[in-house]
Amino acid sequence: MMSKRFYPFLIWVAMMWSSSLSAQLSTWTTDLSHSTVLFSVRHVLTPFYGQFKEFDVTLNWDPSDASKSSVIAKVKVASVQTSSSERDEWLVTADMFDAGSHPEWTFESTSILAKDGGYVAKGTLKVRGVSKDIEVPFVFLGVMDMGKRGKKAGATAEFTILRSDFGLGKTGGSVADEVKIIVSLELNGK
Repeated sequence: MMSKRFYPFLIWVAMMWSSSLSAQLSTWTTDLSHSTVLFSVRHVLTPFYGQFKEFDVTLNWDPSDASKSSVIAKVKVASVQTSSSERDEWLVTADMFDAGSHPEWTFESTSILAKDGGYVAKGTLKVRGVSKDIEVPFVFLGVMDMGKRGKKAGATAEFTILRSDFGLGKTGGSVADEVKIIVSLELNGK
């Protein structure tokens, strides 16, 4: 028969074991109905906004060690939507996104590290067949247990790319070279 002093030790071991399991790598995928990928670019003096309606992000996340984490994001460029159907049709042409030859933009991280109260995903962005190494600062907003609906996580990111780096239309003129990308993700736990 075990002594009464041994029970607290067993409880402590069980608690440490369960907390170490929850701190291991977990996989999160996009809840598309609660996520957004926006872009903003200045036209003449004023920024205008658009979005991509179809995208997928997979985040492999280790909350205790971000360096063990990774992210892969894919955006279907033909899903672009702005406030103008004429502009949307033009954006997918060979003059701009060239959706026929390059239907997806991808980002794949090579490393993730903690920085300034958030994180930075370093990796390769591939747009129109051109690959560039970029850094994407992001915030992991946390995890919430939704009961029968499973676990949800949240993340946000903002970063800037140059159209000229990827051959996205002509530079100069009325459309700025800098494009801000704004990402807001609700993620489903696997």
